[in-house]
Amino acid sequence: SRCNISSEDDSIVLKAMSRRPCRDVVISDCMVSGLKSAIKTGTESAGSFENITISNCVFYGTRGISLLSVDGGDLNNITISNISMRDSYAVLVMRLGARMRPYKLAEEERPQKPGVFRNILVDNIQAVGVTESNDFICGIPDANIEHVTLSNFRICYKGGGQKEDAERHIPELADEYPKAKMFGVLPSYGFFIRHAKNIKIKDISLSVDEVDLRPAIMAEDVSDLELTGIRACTGEQSAPMFWLKQCQSVRIRDSRPMGMAGAFLRVEGSRSDNMVIQDYPRGQLKGDSIIAEDVPENTVRIRNDD
Repeated sequence: SRCNISSEDDSIVLKAMSRRPCRDVVISDCMVSGLKSAIKTGTESAGSFENITISNCVFYGTRGISLLSVDGGDLNNITISNISMRDSYAVLVMRLGARMRPYKLAEEERPQKPGVFRNILVDNIQAVGVTESNDFICGIPDANIEHVTLSNFRICYKGGGQKEDAERHIPELADEYPKAKMFGVLPSYGFFIRHAKNIKIKDISLSVDEVDLRPAIMAEDVSDLELTGIRACTGEQSAPMFWLKQCQSVRIRDSRPMGMAGAFLRVEGSRSDNMVIQDYPRGQLKGDSIIAEDVPENTVRIRNDD
């Protein structure tokens, strides 16, 4: 606590190079600058990261916070609050992967499958001058990130993304080295969420300095997703504010674009199911929501629609 750190690599890094956990850690009241992550777990992650709090910090010129587990260790009970950032090229990255790289571990000690990544609370984050859109919450097929709550965010990105970026196929890269830029240009300018369950995002503002034609949030293979009180920049020519692919049990409440928008929601995928929109902002939309032909009938329901 109460440290001023500047690094040409990651600045504060927690590692689990053996099967022993890295746990019971408090990071607070720090000023951090550098060329890579301000605070990171991993990449060495054969052991678990447990019971960690990060609070009351200022970051500048970094790629924010990276929570990574790719070698079989669990990541559980992480609380992050009261963070201010400027001139970052990412705000928050969460990655569960299956690189499974041992660090001087005997064969019988090596994890054989991805760990469990769950119970993450992130609250009160402000970030201005975010130069790139590299924020994601991504598990891999059959290994979800679970029980994540993001609340009270205010992020201003540089923007400039194109509509065709939203159509990009994003490879899984399950065994790749994890980092903010690992997927290239993301299909959303805000958060890209994939292979996740029980995700709550509430009371956040996502804005851009330059027009960005990508959705604010894209989710793929996500179940039990709640989006509440979202305010996001989007334009009449932009992709829909929210883009959902193969998602189930989705609730969107009290969310709307900043100004007029083309469409609010796009839904794709035959496995899409049980989506409810409350307080649909029809008066701010030039077009209707887009429901692909492969989406089952009555998947999307609108309530409180004037």
